[in-house]
Amino acid sequence: FNIPHYNSSNQSCDHTSLGRYVVESTEKCQQNVDSCLYLEARVKRLRSIKAAIQNEIKVLSSRRFQLDHDVAQLQLLKHNQPIYDNNQDKPCQCKKDTDILKKTIFHQRSQISLQNDLLTSLHQASTKIQHKLPHCKPININLTWKSEATKSLRDCNLQRCFHYDRCPINKIFTAYIYWYGYNTILNSRNLQSLPFVTSNVSNACLYVVIINSTATTHTDLQGYLHTLPTWHQNGKNHLLVDIGWTIKNLLAVNIGYAMVAGANFAHLVPRMNFDIVIPPMQLYSKLHFINTTPLHSPQFAVSLQREYLLHFQGQAITNNSINQYFRAQLNSLSSIAKSIGIKVDIQTQCPNINNLYHYHNFEWRLCRNNNKILQKSTFTIILLHNAPCISTLARLMQALVSGSIPVFITDYSIKITLAQTLPFAEYIDWNLIGVILPSTRLPEVARVLISMTNSDIVKKRSQGQFFYRTYFSKSDQVLHATLALLRTRLQLPAYPIDQYVKKHLPDKLALAHPININKANLLIPSISYARNFSSNWYNLWNNAPGPYWLYPFNADNTFLPTDSQFNGFGKGFQPINGGGTAFGKSFNKHLGGNYPVEQFTIVILTHNRPKILHQRLIHLSNMLYLNKIVVVWNEYDKYAKNFQWPQFDIPIYIYKSKRNSLNDRFFPFNTINTEAVLSLDDDVDLSADEIDFAFRVWRESRDRIVGFPARHHTWNPLAKKWFYDSNKTCQLSMVLTGAAFIHKYYLFLYTFTMSEHIRKKVDDLMNCEDIAMNFLVSHITGKSPIKYSAAGGWLATIASIKAATVLNSTPILTPLFLYHKSYLSLEIILIKPPLKELSFAVEDLLLSEKKVIPVFIVPIDTAMKRRVFLFSAAVFVVIFFTMHMVVDQMAQPNADNVAQAQKLVKLNEEINQLKNSLSETKKSLSSEGDNINYKAKQLISVDSTGCSFAQSESGLSADIKMLDIYKIIPFDNPDGGAWKQGWDINVPSGAFDNEILQVFVVPHSHNDPGWIKTFQRYYLDQSKHIISNVVANLESNPNRKFIWAEISFLSLWWNDASAAQRSSFKKLVNNGQLEIVTGGWVMNDEANTNYYAMIDQMIEGHEWVRLNIGVKPRVGWSIDPFGYTPTMAYLLKRMGMDSMLIQRVHYSVKKYLAQKRQLEFMWRQNWDRGSNTDILCHVMPFYSYDIPHTCGPDPAVCCQFDFQRLPGGGVYCPWNIPPQPISHANVQQRASMLLQQYRKKAQLFRTNVVIAPLGDDFRYADPQEPVRQFTNYEKLFQYMNSKPELKVKIQFGTLSDYFKALRKSTGQNDDGSPKGYPKLGGDFMTYADRDQHYWSGYFTSRPFYKNLDRVLETKHRAAEIAYSLASRVAAKEKISNYATNQFSLLVKSRRNLGLFQHHDGVTGTAKDHVVIDYGNRMVESVRDMQSVIASAAKLLMTKDKESYGSNDIQFDVDESRATHDSLTKKHVLSVTKSRIVVFYNSLAQKRKELVSIHVSTPNIKVVDANDQTIACQINLQWRDKNSPHENEFEVLFPIEISGLGFTRVTIKKIDSSSEGCKPSKTSIYNHKVKQNLMKGFDVRNAECGKDYITMENSFLIADFDRCTGLLQNIADKSSGIKRSAELRFLQYTTVSSGAYLFLPTGTAKEVHIRNPFFRHISGFLRDEIQAYYPNVYHNVKLVDTNGIDSRSLHIHNIVDVRDMNNRELIMRISTNIRNSNREYFTDLNGFQMQRRRTLDKLPLQANYYPMPTMAFLQDARLRMTLHSMQASGIASLTQGALEVMLDRRLGQDDNRGLGQGVHDNKRTPYHFALLLENMTKKQTTVKAKIPIAYPSLIGHAVSQTINHPMNILFGDEKLSDEKLLKSYSPLKSSSFPCDLHLVTARSIQGESNSKATDETAIILHRYGYDCGYSMTPLLCTPLGSKIDFRSLWNLEVSKFKETSLTMMHEESEKSGESIDLLLQPMELYTYKVKFN
Repeated sequence: FNIPHYNSSNQSCDHTSLGRYVVESTEKCQQNVDSCLYLEARVKRLRSIKAAIQNEIKVLSSRRFQLDHDVAQLQLLKHNQPIYDNNQDKPCQCKKDTDILKKTIFHQRSQISLQNDLLTSLHQASTKIQHKLPHCKPININLTWKSEATKSLRDCNLQRCFHYDRCPINKIFTAYIYWYGYNTILNSRNLQSLPFVTSNVSNACLYVVIINSTATTHTDLQGYLHTLPTWHQNGKNHLLVDIGWTIKNLLAVNIGYAMVAGANFAHLVPRMNFDIVIPPMQLYSKLHFINTTPLHSPQFAVSLQREYLLHFQGQAITNNSINQYFRAQLNSLSSIAKSIGIKVDIQTQCPNINNLYHYHNFEWRLCRNNNKILQKSTFTIILLHNAPCISTLARLMQALVSGSIPVFITDYSIKITLAQTLPFAEYIDWNLIGVILPSTRLPEVARVLISMTNSDIVKKRSQGQFFYRTYFSKSDQVLHATLALLRTRLQLPAYPIDQYVKKHLPDKLALAHPININKANLLIPSISYARNFSSNWYNLWNNAPGPYWLYPFNADNTFLPTDSQFNGFGKGFQPINGGGTAFGKSFNKHLGGNYPVEQFTIVILTHNRPKILHQRLIHLSNMLYLNKIVVVWNEYDKYAKNFQWPQFDIPIYIYKSKRNSLNDRFFPFNTINTEAVLSLDDDVDLSADEIDFAFRVWRESRDRIVGFPARHHTWNPLAKKWFYDSNKTCQLSMVLTGAAFIHKYYLFLYTFTMSEHIRKKVDDLMNCEDIAMNFLVSHITGKSPIKYSAAGGWLATIASIKAATVLNSTPILTPLFLYHKSYLSLEIILIKPPLKELSFAVEDLLLSEKKVIPVFIVPIDTAMKRRVFLFSAAVFVVIFFTMHMVVDQMAQPNADNVAQAQKLVKLNEEINQLKNSLSETKKSLSSEGDNINYKAKQLISVDSTGCSFAQSESGLSADIKMLDIYKIIPFDNPDGGAWKQGWDINVPSGAFDNEILQVFVVPHSHNDPGWIKTFQRYYLDQSKHIISNVVANLESNPNRKFIWAEISFLSLWWNDASAAQRSSFKKLVNNGQLEIVTGGWVMNDEANTNYYAMIDQMIEGHEWVRLNIGVKPRVGWSIDPFGYTPTMAYLLKRMGMDSMLIQRVHYSVKKYLAQKRQLEFMWRQNWDRGSNTDILCHVMPFYSYDIPHTCGPDPAVCCQFDFQRLPGGGVYCPWNIPPQPISHANVQQRASMLLQQYRKKAQLFRTNVVIAPLGDDFRYADPQEPVRQFTNYEKLFQYMNSKPELKVKIQFGTLSDYFKALRKSTGQNDDGSPKGYPKLGGDFMTYADRDQHYWSGYFTSRPFYKNLDRVLETKHRAAEIAYSLASRVAAKEKISNYATNQFSLLVKSRRNLGLFQHHDGVTGTAKDHVVIDYGNRMVESVRDMQSVIASAAKLLMTKDKESYGSNDIQFDVDESRATHDSLTKKHVLSVTKSRIVVFYNSLAQKRKELVSIHVSTPNIKVVDANDQTIACQINLQWRDKNSPHENEFEVLFPIEISGLGFTRVTIKKIDSSSEGCKPSKTSIYNHKVKQNLMKGFDVRNAECGKDYITMENSFLIADFDRCTGLLQNIADKSSGIKRSAELRFLQYTTVSSGAYLFLPTGTAKEVHIRNPFFRHISGFLRDEIQAYYPNVYHNVKLVDTNGIDSRSLHIHNIVDVRDMNNRELIMRISTNIRNSNREYFTDLNGFQMQRRRTLDKLPLQANYYPMPTMAFLQDARLRMTLHSMQASGIASLTQGALEVMLDRRLGQDDNRGLGQGVHDNKRTPYHFALLLENMTKKQTTVKAKIPIAYPSLIGHAVSQTINHPMNILFGDEKLSDEKLLKSYSPLKSSSFPCDLHLVTARSIQGESNSKATDETAIILHRYGYDCGYSMTPLLCTPLGSKIDFRSLWNLEVSKFKETSLTMMHEESEKSGESIDLLLQPMELYTYKVKFN
């Protein structure tokens, strides 16, 4: 609108636009004044009418807006209220209210329409009048900022376009925030909590409107702005913060005089000092956030000069002249840099363009890999344009995050300033962080940059990181900084921090006694807030801590000189010069300073020493300049009883802290009104003169710490450790704050600005607060502390703090001071690592930016805490409902009295129900105790040999015997209808007439620690968000519940979680909403795992839970492993759990159990004669654990109740019937559908208690999913529970809730088991999910990594035991520097080993890159464990323990791996004179066996520690078929070593081989070699023939085919009967097998071996065959040592199938053993044996079973056992035969989710031991009906020997035997009993990963063994009826406790001279032992 206004004072026409902007402009009117005055009067009249109408419209619009808001609130209330009233089925009253409001709004809108019509008429009238005005031409206004007509608008500044009167300087700056539209960028809660953000719109100085103009239309936005009650037509004092990509849409909006804060101004120019340039807020969204390495990463800090000097990547959008010019300049730069040898990365074309951002035509797009290159570049080019734009700002943010220094290049056409281009450039000095050059200098940039010194780079990078942390680290921070900039523009001070302090004082502060009035007049406070308006804004914005707070005092104030005369002050301080040349006492009397009068406050920290405190207060009473004393008394109520305060004139304030925190001494109490604070410990004894002098020194250096005691540390290069002392020296590292003057300013920073994690660490350690304060002050000031020393007179020493100097060539970056969870990088302060002896590590104290961890002091035990919480919650609910009813009645004064009475009655009923529920909860909690039902009961008497156990019948008491079930089940697969693998379930009529169906819906999320993605990637992408989302949603409603299983993910989340999140998690766990189920590090596989690794990963998980959460998992949850063994059930039982749930069971077995209602049973071990091992087990009945297969039998129905599959959710139902949101209209029908499924599911079980899991893989990662699932199910629950006729009670629950309700329903037996449940014995292998798809392929998939797993397992176990022994010896010998980092390596290895036990790890069923990740972790840990073993050997074998720290004794391992996919390589021991070799036996039994070492020469001999020669054999090592190595030989000799012992031998070089090792003889077959290849060795060519090659030792005879080298016969010499044992290699072909499934196309075909090349190597200690077959290197060895290794034939294969395709290679051994019914036995997890039976009704693949360690078949006379060092699949398809699968190479996926075949095969090693045993007369034949058998003691020993080989260490060449012990053994008798296995001796973790306690977890396993076989040549005897634990050890046992298996539960400590243990066969026992 253009309405002229005549101003009579200057005779000019004032044209005013009432459109988008009000534009003022003047032109002279050349008309008659009278005419103008007349017309002006009419216009004025019309304007007044128009203004009145506009005001009325404004009021009506405001009212309409309020009514719309009310409608929205009512609709929201309607949404949240019950869908149906509890008394009647009718809609909520809200609908009527909504209809009334809608009518009102319609009426108001009609009025507005009429007013607008009137306004239009007025406009037309005014326009007519306007045309009558002579020469007053209206201006047609272009509403874009570029128009010249809007020059006055574009020239807006605060003076012209801002109401200053709303922001007076005597008022605190306040802002009110409007939120428009949907916002995911900013956190409204965080912003509303800012102290200057007000909720009172009338009190605000500034009105902030958050908009996203990209996501809305200009019409809607303008309508919204003009209805704001504060807009007042012109928008003054409004700030529009546009969080969209561009403000383009804002141009069409009438924003009046409002300021704009945005990022992409396109071609527009921000108005100088009015609009604000901010970073693109969309960068902070999930899709666009700059994801790069954190600021504290050493690569940003240590690497000052990076790989590239300079970097630029981008692609011009248009090829205009400017961009052509830039491209030419960049090319010139690249050429010049190359010519002078400088490496730059300049790319003007992007291979992958980043299209996430909204660019303009003049910009250069960012490339996708820009972040990665930035991290490698010291500098980066940033092009500046004529307006702020996305490319500039995004590049700048990336540079700040990456630590790359920006080089700003200005376009030659630029006409604006940096303040109009870069964020906050009004006050932020971008010159401090970058280099600004014109584009004409672009080719010479490299020359400019190389001239910059390292200090320049450090300074700029540090400043850039400060800017990023303070202003740009997150979106909320950007808005905070924006508001701070506006406040600074207005010259208003920041919010006073002492007002903030008042709100955050946790406990009471009070006067200890009244103040003496006379003395009170002499208490002189420091002048506070003296610089409110004289602050240097530039310094505030460009230096720490930033501009956000106003501090009452500043430590950097400038003062008058100390010798100035201060007139008018009759007392107080006098100038120094007034004392003349005073010394000593005279000097002290004339104490001067730079304040005329000043005092200080003493803050004393005390705890539990009231007497000392009393003395100290009296001693301080006469201080000359003391203002007051503040006593911080930690745990005041505990220690301050009857304390008498001394009476003197100084006021004493007492801070009564309820906690014990060292941080409290630095709290900035408002009572402290002096700048100087003397921090004192209560036991510090200082004289008044000392304190006064130190105060004088502090006044001269107010910004430093001035203290008395100091500490110094330095690096000792000789000892290679840190030296630390407190001697009086002029060098110091810091001043202790137990006696130091500190400026109060630093107290504010310590408490409110420094990272909360530092304070948490101080509380955890109860130490190190002085380190934190010293680092804080030095960081802020860059200055050292000052030490005051009284030695030899007064001395003040200013030292250069070590924390500010680079003292090491490889310094460690330490984040010293963290602003807003940020980092200080290396460029500011570099420090040396602090002393480990201080129990403090800086890198631990100051950790990552996400770790903000508050301290929660809970002075009650856990059980009490739960009761208090539940009681409080119940009381709150009662009060809430009561208040709700009161308010409701007040809101409806005209309601009917009868209705009110009915509601009141119903409320009382609800209260009574709550009371009853509370009472039941209390009873339940009081009855809940520690589960001690984990112990093995003494059920049988054990004879002296333990033989009766194996000979007695077992496994017969089970009601369900899985071996028999397989005989019964037909294994057909008829179509069952909706439940394809079952049948059509009918619910009998009346089934729920008398019983209520109780349903527990259990939300969960299954998280695989590696499968399609790596463990870390899964965490970052999904698991991290899942836990956070769940915690947030559970907090919002106490009825919501969830279960979590994988502790590996939880530990990562815990490390990243905030203090509030951790607290919430623990609270949810403690109140039962969130349950940790199983609690293992992973959900382990059960087919391929060894029970040692299963236990170890469970202990790691349980220990983590104990240390961090403080709970004990009670139930097992295993939904995804591909088959189950009773071993895991047994382990859970012994851990203290009483129930478990499993899912992947053969579909035919599920159907069979479901038909008999036996899906829930007591799982019993086959060896159990009673019920000692029973654990309640629930089998999920349907196909999968996903939501479509858990609510009931019909997945098409259940899928409709997976609300993540709602349309638009990204997940769909395969049955093409999507879910529907639950509403009032459909709740009845949907509830009926779901309830019917629950009822059908209940028909499969014995009770009416139903569990319905609600989850799937990685569910709830989407933040909307928990909302969708919980809210929709809550509506269903609400409806069902409100209908008594439905006979259902449904709720969210945990797994424990379900089992608890089940037991309540059935009643319990005395042992806690539910009544009436059947007992099941056996396992659930092999699993099939449909058809004949048996999951037997994964028993072998990725065998290379299965082998690596077992290698790590044995090294880890050996290292655990060695470390535990060595650490106890180190403690005894007081060796403090033993293995300082070794325990952290153990913890890392535990977790890496545990991670691979995951059911997609050891199974070989993960993606290729995930397998590589597992492999890298394992190889790293293998190396670490070798290092731990070597370190322990050094300590234990060193004769003089005091010399342990020297470098004279060093050990190296005998073998290593180069990479994760390479084979182990034996190291060659170079023998020039003599070398010492140390052997370590990690088994607890004494052993004698042959060892192999590779040496450099054959002319050697071996002597033991007593210098006795050991007979040895020397073998050639072959380079290829034709030639042996000249410098590598294998030496073999027997070694005998005690259990857990170390011993040594010496290998000496000799001149003649006659007295040394005997060379072996080599025969070459099917190949010709030269004779006499190696001097001294007999190498000859041999011919193929019919005669056998025979190997023989004291126990065995083995025959081999002379033409092929394959085994033919074998005999146990004790019987003399030779058995056929033909070894062959065969292969299966397939077109369907995958990583999971084994689906052969037929039977295996033999691999044709024709005239293979092989060697026969014979010697007196070992004979062997070395044969080279297609795809297999086959090595068979027979040892002759008369040791345990002589009892079996050792088969070593190296398998390589990389040239195969769709083949599965096996090794088959066919014998004439007559095993009836083709029955054989395989081990379950290396723990127990299970009878197997090959069935013809099953397909071939179904008859394959896992073999983790051994399998045997037997007849009445003979047993043949195949032992294996790694897991494989095994079968016995024909009588007398065992076949083991070696490797599989598969070209296709098997459609189980992996999405690939198996084609990453490696050369894979195998070690088998073939053991032949003849039965003796003592043996009673095992009956066919008994499902279990036991290995012999020899069998156990062979298995342990090949799985735990000898550890071999090479001594350094200079090492002499005089420095070593001959041997070491911790055992008294050199051996445990033969049947007692030491599973582990594990050092128990302390509070951190790097420290262990002084306790050791000893886990023992007593074997069950078969006595029917010979025990020769064992060097031990079996256990008798009991054993004294002390008698086993040479170490003193000072503490002994029996615990549950994973130490969750403990018994009382045992004491006495003997600790007698009665150990049952097959049982595991855990003890916490303290060895001295």
